[in-house]
Amino acid sequence: MVITMKNKKNKFIRIVDILIFTIALSLIIYLSLPFLIEFQNYKVNLLITIMISIIFPILIFIKAYHSKYKLILQITATLIAIPSIFISLFSLMDFISTKENKNPFLTKLEELKKEKTTYRLYLSNGGATTAYGIILQKEIELPLGVKVSSNIFTKYRAKDANISFLDKNTIRIKIAPYYKNDKVIIKDINI
Repeated sequence: MVITMKNKKNKFIRIVDILIFTIALSLIIYLSLPFLIEFQNYKVNLLITIMISIIFPILIFIKAYHSKYKLILQITATLIAIPSIFISLFSLMDFISTKENKNPFLTKLEELKKEKTTYRLYLSNGGATTAYGIILQKEIELPLGVKVSSNIFTKYRAKDANISFLDKNTIRIKIAPYYKNDKVIIKDINI
């Protein structure tokens, strides 16, 4: 069997097509899910973000080079590449500045376990221009350091809170006052 240069080129383009489709579909699914699939190691999440934001526009440019719709694909790749550059740069800066393998914007306050599910209460720190907040996440750890998490309660302008099981299907969250005139907030959440 003789493999010609054209056959090699067609195989390469098919692989590029599959990669573009897979990444695009993954991003659409990821952005529309009510939960987050991520690695427990924060730096691995940043590396994956950097890789996807660099590889995706490059794959479209490669496809454009070998396509009859060259101009349309080049414009599409450019429109994807511009925000991708910023995403990869910010992720790279975050990767370099992060000392530990955990999200520097979330500080764990407490956690409760129920079977294979962990409910973690975090203090959210968005930086100098935002107030603190609290986030109660439902987290399930999967093999290979992957976790599935979803926010089940959030409160902006909160610095301290604690959680406890009220019964087997309810978590009680007690939120300390943020300002002097605020009152303690008690919220029962069905899980």
